Amino acid sequence: MSGYLPPSQYHSPTDQYDVAPGVRPYSYMEDLNSNTVTPLSPSALPADFDWEGFFALQPITSSPGQHNLVDNGAHYPSILPFPTVLDGQILDESSEASNVTSPPIGARVAPVSEHGTQVFATALELDVCPAQIVSDTHTSKVSNGLECDTNISFPSTLVVGQANFPAGADFVMDEGLSEDEGVGVAEVRKRDKVSRETRARRTAARKVKDERKEVYEQEAETILARRAVEDAEFSVKHSLSRARTDEILEASLFAKGTRASSASNALNSRASAFFNLGRAKGQRYNIAEVRALMNGDPTWSTRDLEGNAQEILCAELTKKRKEKAHARRGSRLSAAKTSWVLQNRIAGDLRLLEKQTDCLYVMLSTSTQHDSAVKSSMMGSKEIYDFSKDILGVDIFDVAKDLQLYALSRKPGAISHTSIDKLRTLAAKLIASSMAMILQPGSPKIRMAYVDYQTAIVEKYLMQIVGWPAGVPFVKPSEISSITQLQKLVNAFKTGTAHWEPLNKKERKKVTDTVRQREEDEKAGRVKKKPKKVTRSDKGTVRGPNKCTAKDSSSNKENEPARKRARVEASAGGFKSAPTIEDSDGDENEGSEQDVEDSEGEDSE
Repeated sequence: MSGYLPPSQYHSPTDQYDVAPGVRPYSYMEDLNSNTVTPLSPSALPADFDWEGFFALQPITSSPGQHNLVDNGAHYPSILPFPTVLDGQILDESSEASNVTSPPIGARVAPVSEHGTQVFATALELDVCPAQIVSDTHTSKVSNGLECDTNISFPSTLVVGQANFPAGADFVMDEGLSEDEGVGVAEVRKRDKVSRETRARRTAARKVKDERKEVYEQEAETILARRAVEDAEFSVKHSLSRARTDEILEASLFAKGTRASSASNALNSRASAFFNLGRAKGQRYNIAEVRALMNGDPTWSTRDLEGNAQEILCAELTKKRKEKAHARRGSRLSAAKTSWVLQNRIAGDLRLLEKQTDCLYVMLSTSTQHDSAVKSSMMGSKEIYDFSKDILGVDIFDVAKDLQLYALSRKPGAISHTSIDKLRTLAAKLIASSMAMILQPGSPKIRMAYVDYQTAIVEKYLMQIVGWPAGVPFVKPSEISSITQLQKLVNAFKTGTAHWEPLNKKERKKVTDTVRQREEDEKAGRVKKKPKKVTRSDKGTVRGPNKCTAKDSSSNKENEPARKRARVEASAGGFKSAPTIEDSDGDENEGSEQDVEDSEGEDSE
């Protein structure tokens, strides 16, 4: 037998044997430069392999350029040592091959021909197909009544233990390997027939499911149709395009829908937390085991739950999913991975922003925890480094290090500028500096006005504050007496949530029309013109001392506070001391005598 030798006749792994042209055994190493092959090790085949009755194999190659490529037709059992499963149960009753199963899924079985044989073909892609010779006809008949739509004929003797599985596949049956105990080679597992009650129950369940599906599909179509009509009416009413309407109504923002919370899923989640309470991480029940435990206890059932209870369960599961989606990472390495992934994503968006809009960007990031794997990082445009060195006079990388030191040196939970006076001052500075961001360089500063904000700021300079925090009154920071409101205002302007913006074209037109209409109404007398400044009621009269503070000079004069008087010497502009000191002893004596005489004269009077 050309090309095959039993194991006893193998001399060494290097022995080579001549084979027929274009024929090689499966898994043999072929030398393309010669018509010889290196035999496979005997350990690769079963110990009881029938070497004497074995036949040659028609090779199948994967290269289209080779002459021995077999068409993609019916493929047949290889020599893999698995149970015998052919492409179809097409042997007649007289056949002795009782270990042949019914056709697998995907096989194309033709009706029985006039000769009592059955023609079939399959699309399974297999490794080898047994053959002895290449037939001239496309259909070859075998003695056991098998007729194949192929140009390859194979012998009537089938080798026990062959299988038609693709390379690497162990079983193609519906059941798993767990139920194959006791099933030997060349034996077929027998399946029990489904009972009539089971088939009836499945049919009824399928019918109910189809009815429910039809109901909710019709309801969904009604909702979608009604929404389409409403969207079209909204688009026509406001003269918007379809794309703009979808953008406003958030119709095209959801690329993937979120999971809807159901009562059964919520109950499964609660049961999983209940049964796994106190269990180690590797010993917790999976969802299948949890459901098995729930089936044994009637309390874990949604059948007896009322509508309100089911809504509570769904709300609980929704909240749990939301918290899980926004929860912090549990370990240091996972937090570092999250930081790395998100920063790379943001860096890509910023680079795209720079290319599309010619904007410069910089981003500094650091961790506030000492025991953290997240390191400080800096990313920005290439001009940022030159800007930091030339304008700021610092290295931007040193700034990133200083930011990390600042974040680590802060006290946990400490709030800076807790004094209400400092918060008022800081809020006023932030509002003024935020305004300076949108002004032209070198333009004079604009004094903030809160009472006449609409007239003195919006109408005059065509800009406005966007994002003023809710709950904070729009007054001067010095008039806000709540520390919480001041902190909220400061944080809003620090983070940029509240900022100044110039009016767009539509807003400028609206403001201009409002000012023009008001001026026309004032000229026509329909509206009273607002005075620029409120005049005093006693304008033009001479005002004396304040009546509220004026008091009787004779009443409690000793207890009154000392009045403030200006120093005459300081206002004269002279020196506090003379450049030369003169002798004043005689003057002091004369003065003293004169004082005595004056005092004596007053006493005599």
